[in-house]
Amino acid sequence: MRLLEESLLGVAIRPPTVPRGTARIRLSLNAAHTDADVEHLVEAVRRISCR
Repeated sequence: MRLLEESLLGVAIRPPTVPRGTARIRLSLNAAHTDADVEHLVEAVRRISCR
């Protein structure tokens, strides 16, 4: 939800797809993303992970 608030889409990968305790977020980049898009993602993840 926090990524969505930053206008970013991240898909939760949870058990049973991955082992319990190792949930993660799948992000997809493509050639259409700009350096600014990637920087926005990096900064958003930094802000979110510091909460």
